Amino acid sequence: MKYCQIHSKYFGCVDVHPNKSQICVMDKTGQMILNKNFRNNFDNFNQIIQPFLPEIVIGCESTYTYYWLADGCHQAGIPFYLGHALYMKAISKKKQKDDKIDARTIADMLRTSFFPEAYPYPGEMRPTRDLLRRRHRLVRIRAEAYSHIQMTAHQYTIEDVGPRATKNREIRQTLQDRFKDQDLMNIIASDIDVIEVLDPLID
Repeated sequence: MKYCQIHSKYFGCVDVHPNKSQICVMDKTGQMILNKNFRNNFDNFNQIIQPFLPEIVIGCESTYTYYWLADGCHQAGIPFYLGHALYMKAISKKKQKDDKIDARTIADMLRTSFFPEAYPYPGEMRPTRDLLRRRHRLVRIRAEAYSHIQMTAHQYTIEDVGPRATKNREIRQTLQDRFKDQDLMNIIASDIDVIEVLDPLID
C-alpha cells in the first residue's frame, strides 16, 4: 500500500455523501481552521476553499460519490488525492463517529502521511469501467441461475443436468419437464426466465 507523502500549507479533506458533504481544512501543524457541511456542488466547494488557494491539497475516501469532486479539482488544477477505502480503517474504528469527526480524521491522515492512496480513475474512462462492472454483476446473477438449476436437480436425483445442459438453450428449455412436482417446475422455469432475459443484455 502506498501512503501519500504530501507537503502543503493546508490540507482540505472531504467526507463525501450522496447529497451533502463535510469539509475539514487543517494547517500543517494540525490546527483545524474549518469544518463545514455543504451541498454537493463544485462551485459551492470552490467558494469555501478560495481563502486557501493555491496552497491546499484535497483528499477524500474512495466511495461511489467522489466523481464530481475529483473532476472539479482536476479541471481547476487543485491537487487531489483519493484514499483507499479498505485501508482507511482509522475512520471505522473510532468509537465516536460523525461527519465532522470523519472529515477531521481524513485530514489528519493526509497531513501526517498516513493517507493510503487509491487510483482516481480518469473521468473519460469511468463510464466504460462502470459498464464492465455492471456486466460482471449480470454475469454473476446468470451464473447463480445456472447453479441453482443444477443444485435443484441434484437434490431430487435428476441426472444429466450439468453445465452443458443449463448453458445450451435447446436443452435448457426441456429441463423443467424432468421434474414431476409443479412447484419444482415453477422454480426451474423462473431460473430459465432469468437466464433468457440476461443473455441478450450481457451480449
